[in-house]
Amino acid sequence: MIIHHPDISSKDGKLTVSARIEFKTPLPGMPEKLWFEFPEEWSDLVTDRADSFLSTMLLVAMRHGENIIEVRGEVSPRFLIGINEYQMAFCMWPIWRFKPIRIECESLIPTSTENGRDIVMSAFSGGVDSFFTLKSYLPGNELPKSVQISHLLFVHGFDIKLEYPKSFPLLRDAYSAMCERLGIKLISCRTNCQQFGTRQNWGLFHGAALIGDVQNPGGNPDVPTCIDCHGVHDVPDPTTAEFRLSSTELCAKCHTDPARMDKYDISTNVLSTYLADFHGTTVTLFQKQAPDQQTNKPVCYDCHGIHDIRAVDDPQKGLHVKQNLLVTCQQCHPGATPDFPDSWLSHYEPSTEKNPLVYFVDLFYRFFIPGVLIPMGVYVVVDAGRRLINRLRKGGQHG
Repeated sequence: MIIHHPDISSKDGKLTVSARIEFKTPLPGMPEKLWFEFPEEWSDLVTDRADSFLSTMLLVAMRHGENIIEVRGEVSPRFLIGINEYQMAFCMWPIWRFKPIRIECESLIPTSTENGRDIVMSAFSGGVDSFFTLKSYLPGNELPKSVQISHLLFVHGFDIKLEYPKSFPLLRDAYSAMCERLGIKLISCRTNCQQFGTRQNWGLFHGAALIGDVQNPGGNPDVPTCIDCHGVHDVPDPTTAEFRLSSTELCAKCHTDPARMDKYDISTNVLSTYLADFHGTTVTLFQKQAPDQQTNKPVCYDCHGIHDIRAVDDPQKGLHVKQNLLVTCQQCHPGATPDFPDSWLSHYEPSTEKNPLVYFVDLFYRFFIPGVLIPMGVYVVVDAGRRLINRLRKGGQHG
């Protein structure tokens, strides 16, 4: 991937910093440029540095198998060290989703902040983590001034999609008033960074369904919250082998509940069919005998995603779409052919409606096998009995 040198343009009271993004392997549907748009009043803070472009495109490049990112612009040396540590963390969990990538920068030049400029900015989404960071580093917390937050950056096009232009101003004005009371400043900007993601419908995820959106106000109480999977005061480390091996039980808490699943016509046999499969059997053995050892057998989130779980009929990632299922299988079975997914019965037990051929073959063998083994067993017992009787008779004749 090449991140070309950013350019700054001004129009209608807005400053736009943009850079052309060039993939090694062209990806259809990707924008040609990544851009950030700021109100002109913040012109003294807007530069043509490439730090923000590198941080935005790193995971995109890693996910799409790029081997190197060539940055044709200025990058902070301190930022480069941090971003490399950042990518190593993502490579550790889960290891097959992201691959490490080399970063080459045209020039390493410290930012004005590193040279002593008195500004400390924190990204702000309005989420719990954002508020915790803000609370921890507010001015007056008896911390060094170099870490006290003076500005918040609130981005339209990241958590709040550009397609929802009415929601963002309401939140921006509310957070701006909050910042004014706290003695800090809120900077708002717009970006198209979400268009470089996995091109997914963000409204299909558990979190989006819980909160609701313009199309689905009120949210869905049936989907899990953070604490349902991660706990409250005893939050386990999700990067451990033990958490991964036991993660199937987390999913099963909801997905084996008929009261929830019947509403959506989802099979409650997900756990039993998984455990009956070679994958699930192996994971269970590891969980019971070596819970601290990693296994290369998939658990639920390896196929369905973690925080980006899709509906099974989603055209981009849904596993009821054969091509999507093939791509998923190829993560562990790189030599899988287009016919490979045909052996997957989903999480449904064979029936006259679901996989009828398998159902009738199974039904045939349910009668055929006992029909063969029982007569054979009777034959063996009768034959053994006759042989025993014959031997006893011969023994009596000798006596």
